[in-house]
Amino acid sequence: MAEASSERKRRVAVVGAGPVGCTTAQMLHARGWEVTVFEARDSPAPQLGRSVNLALSARGLASLRSFFSASTLNRIEQMMVPMSGRMIHPVSSAAEPQAYSSQGLCINSISRAEISSILVKALEDEGVAVRWGQKIAQVKVLDTAVKLGDWEGDWIIGCDGAWSRIRDALGRSERLTLLKFTSNSTSRRQIPLLYP
Repeated sequence: MAEASSERKRRVAVVGAGPVGCTTAQMLHARGWEVTVFEARDSPAPQLGRSVNLALSARGLASLRSFFSASTLNRIEQMMVPMSGRMIHPVSSAAEPQAYSSQGLCINSISRAEISSILVKALEDEGVAVRWGQKIAQVKVLDTAVKLGDWEGDWIIGCDGAWSRIRDALGRSERLTLLKFTSNSTSRRQIPLLYP
């Protein structure tokens, strides 16, 4: 991608305002980049849907602590539900509990919508631009820049998940003939964790 001039801030578009996109945007913002987040959803309000909760480990929390304020982390921690293990459902026998750790450690379940909402609020409070309702259809790769609609900058980072529109748009770009990728879906089912 184009090298940014040392006389101006590097401009980056982060596509996707989920936990990965928000953390990427905050990391780059903290390093002095001019960051714009593009999100397909129309608003930051948590949307109802069928999404598997995020399992947030100690490593994930450490990453968030590196880039977000203590108050943001406190809001996230209030929403977390500790999980010490999981239930394995073999086809040919009874269900069996399986601990996540032999040392009694746990991972934490949190709604993807809730954590995303908290992280987006933190970004906006820091002055990071978030553009809502941005359905990416085309990426233009110029000689010295990249373009998404009316936005032009140095880098585009796709954090828009498994069905990435950025990956799809870059795959169709005439200037990126070396980009090759494959995508496979799985037939496995995940069951959302429900709380009483």
